[in-house]
Amino acid sequence: MTVGEPLPTLQAMHLTSTRPGQLDATLVSDAIRPHLERGRSGVVHSVFRAVVNLETRDGLITIGGPSVEPLPHGLRTRGPLDFQTMGLRPGQHVILDRRWIRIPACDIDIDLSLAANWSPRLPANDPELARARWRIRARDVRSLVAAAVRARPGSRDGLGDLIDTDGHSPLRPVARLAAPRLERLASAVRDADPSAAGTAAESLVGLGPGLTPSGDDALIGMAAALTALAAPGTLDATFLRRAVETAPNRTTAVSTTFLRHAAAGEFCGGLHGLMAGLTGPDPSEVRSAIERSVAFGATSGADTLVGVLMGLDAMVASVLDAPAVSVVGALAASAPGQARTAPGQARTAPGQARTAPGQARTAA
Repeated sequence: MTVGEPLPTLQAMHLTSTRPGQLDATLVSDAIRPHLERGRSGVVHSVFRAVVNLETRDGLITIGGPSVEPLPHGLRTRGPLDFQTMGLRPGQHVILDRRWIRIPACDIDIDLSLAANWSPRLPANDPELARARWRIRARDVRSLVAAAVRARPGSRDGLGDLIDTDGHSPLRPVARLAAPRLERLASAVRDADPSAAGTAAESLVGLGPGLTPSGDDALIGMAAALTALAAPGTLDATFLRRAVETAPNRTTAVSTTFLRHAAAGEFCGGLHGLMAGLTGPDPSEVRSAIERSVAFGATSGADTLVGVLMGLDAMVASVLDAPAVSVVGALAASAPGQARTAPGQARTAPGQARTAPGQARTAA
């Protein structure tokens, strides 16, 4: 291209590509733009059919084809693609800058110059309205989620039993281990106690099998709920920061990356859609958002939903100064937002000022 010559359109660049390794990026997360602007080198971390992960000093960057949802640490290219057929291997050198990502060993060049920007931050909303919508929709949401888990039995290998349970059958191993830890986390969120929440989060990191273990997925869902309903005096996603510091020694590099972004209030496109369905203005989106979420991965979608449901309930309880609900069974059966009163404990009336974070609460 001659200096000063106008840049061709994205369509023209795609049509004139002369080799399989010349790709056009169509979408880039705002969260990785600064790293690309500074210029970085790295290596190929891992290769799958739909995505390839690059390891840089700033963390993982994921390249996905058009079927991959937007990721906080990712970019999307035209396709269809099968990265496993393109000669990519872990350890190959990668060169990154604001215009290109190059992998010389397999002659791959990805042009970033015309890619659209995408923000991984949840859209701004009115948290009071979001809480009110959740209280109205929550019972129906639980029924829909339980039905979706029932239709996908494999999701029970993670935390699915906590969503669809008869209250009598024993929980499967991962759910059984996670339940008391999740209850401690929900109580800490309800009490707006960042130290207790951080400790509970650390106990969940790396819990369960897979590229993104069940405990990690639930934490990310919890962080999304806290971000969506954040209000003065409540916790936000930063409770995850302490857990993120120890995550590299306890979970996978891929999961650590998702947790790091969640702690910064940055989430994948699927969670954007789910939170919009559960707390946004259009209730017609609820069913499709739940079905898409549960269908994601082997157990990741259901595990993330556990964290989302718990987080939404805990945030409503925090604002109303109401007791937190139990995890087991309550995720499927409770009427969220209608806080349950512990035996002998008086419930604070809705609208009454909640106790300041860190201040001792007095039992009635």
